Amino acid sequence: MSASRPRRALRWLAYGFAVLLGVPLLALGGVVAALNLPAGRAAVETLAPRLSGGMVVLHGLAGRFPDALRIREIRVADAQGAWLTIDDLRLDWSPRRLLAGALRIDLLRAGRVTLARLPVAAPATPAAGKPGSGFTLPLPVDLRHLRVATLDLGADVAGVTARLSLDGEARLASLTEGEATLTLHRLDAAGRYRVVGRLDAATLQAAVNLAEPAGGLLASLAHLPALGPLAVEAALAGPRGAAKLH
Repeated sequence: MSASRPRRALRWLAYGFAVLLGVPLLALGGVVAALNLPAGRAAVETLAPRLSGGMVVLHGLAGRFPDALRIREIRVADAQGAWLTIDDLRLDWSPRRLLAGALRIDLLRAGRVTLARLPVAAPATPAAGKPGSGFTLPLPVDLRHLRVATLDLGADVAGVTARLSLDGEARLASLTEGEATLTLHRLDAAGRYRVVGRLDAATLQAAVNLAEPAGGLLASLAHLPALGPLAVEAALAGPRGAAKLH
């Protein structure tokens, strides 16, 4: 469980952001003019829980549809209640770039994201091992700036409660080709974590730079409470399948 918990947390956090990205795409399928009126926004807030089986609840839709979306609160729930809450969402993106076959997001920002726990059940996914199964990007993604001012992780997610800030960017042609940068800073204690990676058909490059005091977040995730202070600078580079760690 110790090895799978951080992976599950990242997967479900990514799932929450996927919910956000789905909102403006749904807006394109409706009458954009109506969604810029109070009645249209109220209709979207009413329909969201109905269409999601009560899983997704939206409050405070604002901004300009579809390219400058603002949402005061998003709650994602399961049978036990809300497990993910996103406050003060701002999404600025370019619908015109979809005509060129790419999704460009200039800014995806949240004032606060609370991942209180892991959900009790995962969404249905295609059976593993079958040809063509698994998640793939439907089109290239150019995420210019990802920002979470406050990311609250529950003890069920990280082993201890933790509060961090998150910044990142990514340019992904697919899940197996692209580059990304992710930086996290602990807000309730000392700790900084930065990962930079690039992957293409032939090579893999990644760099990790992190520092935390004794009993930090990584020690908790690894179930090693006696682990001392950490300061790590590592680089992985070389052909895919034969990259060397330095």
